[in-house]
Amino acid sequence: MDSKTTTFLLPFFPSPQNARPYVTLTYAQSIDAKIAASDRKQLRLSGAESRYMTHRLRVLHEGILVGVGTAIGDDPGLNARLPDPVNSPPCPLSEQPRPFILDPTFRSPITPQTRLIRTAAAGHGHPPTYLVRSDAVLDDTKLQILQSVGGHVTKIPGTGALMWSDILKAVYNAGITSLMIEGGARVIADVLQQRAADAVIVTIAPVYVGKEGVGIDVDGSGGGEGEGWLKDVVWERFGGDVVLGGRMG
Repeated sequence: MDSKTTTFLLPFFPSPQNARPYVTLTYAQSIDAKIAASDRKQLRLSGAESRYMTHRLRVLHEGILVGVGTAIGDDPGLNARLPDPVNSPPCPLSEQPRPFILDPTFRSPITPQTRLIRTAAAGHGHPPTYLVRSDAVLDDTKLQILQSVGGHVTKIPGTGALMWSDILKAVYNAGITSLMIEGGARVIADVLQQRAADAVIVTIAPVYVGKEGVGIDVDGSGGGEGEGWLKDVVWERFGGDVVLGGRMG
């Protein structure tokens, strides 16, 4: 890890917590605070240097989580590639985070071509775990494909909106002591609203997306006048991007 990345990330290295994983929420946004296009498709916002920082952060965590919308729209691999996140081969399996998909109703279209399935089958990442509600109907075909690469489905108590305390308990019970959460918009908003993260790292790219883009809808009433949501805030420039890091207050 280069010295600038190390210096920036050092205050946010995962540390032991009490019966739950250490949680780092990280995402990229435009200058006008958009994280996705109007059709909720992924936007390539981060530059090469900040992508490198993000993949270093992946290696530092035992697990990585995205919501079902991101899983469907982006078809992510959720593994780490270094030093070049685009062109380098995957890091050794021992350095890869375990992927978790928050999919309350198990609506993800799991097929042999799903990137998470292909990544696990090739040994380039760990098998995924899908976190669903207790009343989710589990499709047998999707289950068979998932289980063929060692994947799992974990049911979380509840039939409505899931609480992050229960989600994190399920992740911790799976043996994960540090979790990186990468999106999408609904997941980011809920994690912020429920103060479920220990650290927040936001990459701000020097681009405008426009009013049709997707932002993060968070009720900012959690603090009093002049009070910030983050403390111990640091800033660093990575290429053309500016990255903010802080701890949840």
